[in-house]
Amino acid sequence: MKRLLAALLCAVMMLPAAAFAEQQEGGVTALFGRGESLPWADTGTLALEGFPALTEQGFLPEGEPEFVTEDPAAGVWRYASQTLRVVIRRTESRTNGRKQRCLIAEIFLKEGEEGFRTVAHAPGHLLDNMDRYKEKQNVIAANNGLVFAMSTDFFIYRIARREQSGSGYPVGVTIRGGELLAEAPIREGASLYPPLDMLALFDGGDMRVYKANELTGQQLLDIGARDVLSFGPILVRDGELGSFDKVRGATPQPRAGIGMFAPGHYVCIIAEGRIRESKGLSCEEFAQLFRSLGCTLAFNLDGGNTSCMIFMGKQLNQLTNSGVYNNARPQHEVMGIGYTELLKGLAEEAKP
Repeated sequence: MKRLLAALLCAVMMLPAAAFAEQQEGGVTALFGRGESLPWADTGTLALEGFPALTEQGFLPEGEPEFVTEDPAAGVWRYASQTLRVVIRRTESRTNGRKQRCLIAEIFLKEGEEGFRTVAHAPGHLLDNMDRYKEKQNVIAANNGLVFAMSTDFFIYRIARREQSGSGYPVGVTIRGGELLAEAPIREGASLYPPLDMLALFDGGDMRVYKANELTGQQLLDIGARDVLSFGPILVRDGELGSFDKVRGATPQPRAGIGMFAPGHYVCIIAEGRIRESKGLSCEEFAQLFRSLGCTLAFNLDGGNTSCMIFMGKQLNQLTNSGVYNNARPQHEVMGIGYTELLKGLAEEAKP
């Protein structure tokens, strides 16, 4: 059934969806409660094509230099080190009769290594909505040596709206680096887009998703959340599709999202939109894509002109009909994984 859904959603997808689903069929059970985690992922048997000889865990042997290949024409990017492996593919399909192009990144992390985390451009000024504390997202990634990065929840926009319109404007729960920066959740029963559901990132590579108001900021800190992003909606939870508004988030748009099969095995997707080559997806269609790949968890991040996927300091997704370049909306931060010395001194080259 999963493979059938994948075929319907991404008929010409080159990414091996069957390999994604294979891990689910192997008996991985979703346990995303308030304190339980999935066992570590099988990182050594999936998505091995195009890489040099790897260890049983799916990483480079000790002493081998980092492996990087970039083929934008073919739409394939690969990275491997002793602790991280990334493969990104550009896919083309038709979704409900519309042309659709996606960038799908499959990411494997060695157990015990640092997982996804938010990385700020100006760490002491995350709540200051000034241009001097923002930067192009690819530049933030390059400056911090991030192998892979993507956009987050654009929380500063809601902080600024709250300051302008008064204390009634919701911003959700914002935690960065174990510090509660803001907490103004949506009112119970209110209808809002984004719904300010929450993605919690934990030390050790785990992720969990929660509905707005399900946990307070302090409760999230108490269970060990290091970063909490508020946006949503939840796309997939415990292997099941989330619930979706019939109006808000229901039109085809550029989308950005992150999913997890188990700690150590993740997928990040940018669904391009508003361009000739690709119309975009609704939130529900986006969720179906993540679910078809076998994700136990997936979360919708800020899309539109904020949506950005960065590999080795370069933006990969196209936002306008002018082509692919580093033009995503400047932000205070990115969410990234992996560190490489190969980006040292290259931050200026990452600028357009």
